[in-house]
Amino acid sequence: MQLAAFAGPLHAHDHIEFTWITRGNGVRVVGETVEPFEAGDLVMVTPRVPHVWSSTGFADHPVRARVVQLQIAPELRRLAEWHHDIDGVLSSASGWQLIGSATREVQALFDQVFAAKGLSQLAAALQLLEYWVARSRDLGTCQALGSRAVLHSPDAAQQRRIDTLLRWIRDRLATEITVHEAAAVLHVSPASFPRAFKRLVGKPFTVYLNDLRVAQACVLLRQSDQPVARIAAVCGFSTLSHFNTQFKLRVRQTPRGYRLAGSRAT
Repeated sequence: MQLAAFAGPLHAHDHIEFTWITRGNGVRVVGETVEPFEAGDLVMVTPRVPHVWSSTGFADHPVRARVVQLQIAPELRRLAEWHHDIDGVLSSASGWQLIGSATREVQALFDQVFAAKGLSQLAAALQLLEYWVARSRDLGTCQALGSRAVLHSPDAAQQRRIDTLLRWIRDRLATEITVHEAAAVLHVSPASFPRAFKRLVGKPFTVYLNDLRVAQACVLLRQSDQPVARIAAVCGFSTLSHFNTQFKLRVRQTPRGYRLAGSRAT
């Protein structure tokens, strides 16, 4: 699919979802994880995990992705020799990201899925899942995206409320965001907001806010030549020192080091 921007709502469903970003960049939310994405991003989202890719505010050109959704009937799962591994992979993490040498191989499997028809397409999709399951044992090529243990399954009304709140937060990252304001958007009292937010999102509000700001900063550091101090301000950090601390905590590099590594990679 090709869109002007990835700007859909946070959502969840019963399917396993494989996403390959072929063009564009932005911020990806899968369960409790909030991270930057760019072309080449390859992620499997496990069933009933809230997720969204957002490029609003980053891309000034069309964005593209290839998406495969797969739902395995219990009968089919029992026939697979590796069904115990499937259960382990789907229950242990909100999602899995392929990195390094695995990406080229799985991109070829995506091509096979889209080229096939009927039962051949189902077989190709199962081969895609089998590859991901096998790679989940190798931390050098497959990384877990958060834990399913912290996730709460919201009903439709709660899902809409939390999506409204997360969109509201993304639109105001450059400004100070208070608990009182966020609580009003979620329609809960300020006193109950921290617990409600952690139950729905899987992490404390301040941690999520800093995750999102650092993810946005990662995109801007790679995409633009703006000074680091300017990027820190645009992403809502009141001081450069606080930005550097939060960035290193999550990325294990300084902002300048991260930018330099990106320029070398290209």
